[in-house]
Amino acid sequence: MLSFCSAKSFSRVRPKATLLEGAFEFKDKAQVDAIFAKYPPDRKRAAIIPLLHLGQEQNGGFINRGVITAISKLTGSPFGRVHETATFYSMFRFKPPRKHTLERCNGLSCHITRSKAIKAAIERACKGTFKDGGSKDGQFDLEEVECLGACANAPVIILDGVYYQNLDEAKIEEIIKRVREGKDATELSAVKTRPPIPATIH
Repeated sequence: MLSFCSAKSFSRVRPKATLLEGAFEFKDKAQVDAIFAKYPPDRKRAAIIPLLHLGQEQNGGFINRGVITAISKLTGSPFGRVHETATFYSMFRFKPPRKHTLERCNGLSCHITRSKAIKAAIERACKGTFKDGGSKDGQFDLEEVECLGACANAPVIILDGVYYQNLDEAKIEEIIKRVREGKDATELSAVKTRPPIPATIH
């Protein structure tokens, strides 16, 4: 089986997000110093992505203008460079999150394995649309990403950080039903096929 993607750095399908205004300062200097300690002193820009993760965590689950400004100053990077980096990856968000976050893969492997039916099942179960960005009851953020890096087990979603793979409509609806009711759905995340074995070059 061919795998069309091996990356876990997920690019967005939607256009670049608008930054919300807001002040921000990192709460713990030791955490920031620990990140910079992993890189040479003259390569501070290499810390942008780890700092974005930390900033999002400390800012209530999303990145605003204050987070970008703080990282720009710490790394000596232009504001636009930090902003472009943040908006390239789907793990960074730019508005306060709803209770649950669901990311649907729209990559090639998922696209050719009942992608439209899976999308419809998600919207039906969540009572919301990807076009609107989520459910009207505030339960689910719905996002489409270009690839989730699990092409061998398409179709795939990530719900609250958990991969659910080899999906069909019934499984999607059961997963979302359990999560909506506050029940554990992680047992439904089991992978049923093995990833491809890398070719050996002689």
